[in-house]
Amino acid sequence: VKAIMALNNKVMNAKPAEQSFTFNKATGKTVVYANANSRYYPANGANTLTDGFRGTKNIGKQWHAFNGTDLVATIDLRTSTTVGSITLACIQNWGQWVFLPQWVKFEVSEDGINFKELKTITNSIPVAERDTQIKDFTAKFAEQKVKIIRVTAKNLGQCPQGHPGENQSAWLFVDEIMVE
Repeated sequence: VKAIMALNNKVMNAKPAEQSFTFNKATGKTVVYANANSRYYPANGANTLTDGFRGTKNIGKQWHAFNGTDLVATIDLRTSTTVGSITLACIQNWGQWVFLPQWVKFEVSEDGINFKELKTITNSIPVAERDTQIKDFTAKFAEQKVKIIRVTAKNLGQCPQGHPGENQSAWLFVDEIMVE
């Protein structure tokens, strides 16, 4: 559906709202957090990271937020499942004090006790970048049987030097965890 609006007596095309979806091996699975997400950003509830709705640059409904703390999310796939990649979507919105994680670590387990690190991906986007950006942190690896996945995203901690919130707690916003 396309809307047409008039602005200063000029006809303008309004861009329709966009929403993307994903269906993957983690969709609909339960997420357990080691650190609770902010009550100010409840998104779609506890399983926002596996609900299939991708977040947009409008930080809010599809994003879970952590203020000064890290994301540590564990997903039980319920059965041993062949997996070859895991992705965590994050956003940076400099003006809203939201920064990409320093790094994202992906771990897997069969028993939920003993975890094996698959990969840690370091953020490549500078904290000074002012344009809002969504970044998918993706670990690709040789396919293997996995039952439990743990994803850790390291919060920047404090807003960087020169930022209006310098030395104040930085926000980390995370979206869908996708497992293929």
